[in-house]
Amino acid sequence: MQIAGIASPMIRTTGAALVIGRDLLLDVISTRREGLGVRDLFIAATVSQANLQGPAAAPEVQLAYAASDEVIPESLRRPISISAIARSLDWPFETVRRHVGGLQRSGVLKILPDGVVIDVEHARGPSRRELMLAADALLTRALRRLRDAGWLGQVEWPKVQNQAPLRPFRLSTFLIEDYLLAIAAEGSRLVGGELDFLILIQLARANTAAIDAGRTAAEIATHLIPDDARRPVSVVEVARALVLPRETARRRLLHLEKTGRVARSEAGYIVPGAVIAETAAALAPANDQLLRRLVRACAQYGLLPD
Repeated sequence: MQIAGIASPMIRTTGAALVIGRDLLLDVISTRREGLGVRDLFIAATVSQANLQGPAAAPEVQLAYAASDEVIPESLRRPISISAIARSLDWPFETVRRHVGGLQRSGVLKILPDGVVIDVEHARGPSRRELMLAADALLTRALRRLRDAGWLGQVEWPKVQNQAPLRPFRLSTFLIEDYLLAIAAEGSRLVGGELDFLILIQLARANTAAIDAGRTAAEIATHLIPDDARRPVSVVEVARALVLPRETARRRLLHLEKTGRVARSEAGYIVPGAVIAETAAALAPANDQLLRRLVRACAQYGLLPD
């Protein structure tokens, strides 16, 4: 995402934070696939966030399991109903019900009489641990990029609660999920749906990936690439990146084209620079606020690098 033509220090750091947040969001989605589509990931993240409210939200409980191979037990998790998941994501009930059923069959979720919970056997599995460690590494990278961009100076630090010697890597996933759901909801309000928002930012990143390699987040944010220098991306590439059915990606790209947010040529799709600049400017205040919440929580639990 770029905020073009403005190079003041505040705008540069805000623009850099947008790029860093975009990369964190897309990289976590890519890393956490587990063979699941992006809708399944959002439902699983919503269930996880709801489960870890109530008794499980106490800092002492979070920290007790944060660096352990054990997970917070089902007895402390707060179930969430399918209708509450649908309301939270603003998705049709039947869509959510169908995906929850598939996630139960794959062992990710468990449907109890009073709602849906993460299956603790799935949560404590070795593959899940590796995915959490990968997410923790992505979070550390994002925090270092924010530091290098000068953005961390905008945050007032809370007192560190975690004095344990082991890194609370499980908390990283919880905090990332909170950011992922919140920023996607903000993007949804701008473009008309989480899926359209994710396709838009994935496409924009792919359009300039070769040019952006080696550039800092601030340089990416403030130096807009001309539209004719952007690499068109195919429907298949977008579908593969977000683990979407090809037909779903094609249909959503056609919708984005009709609304003027993407442009199509024989070679594929691009997001025009004007659309990127407009979207970035609208999203920047919310992104700053959500990243500030994320970073303060990282500081509180001893997750800041260096």
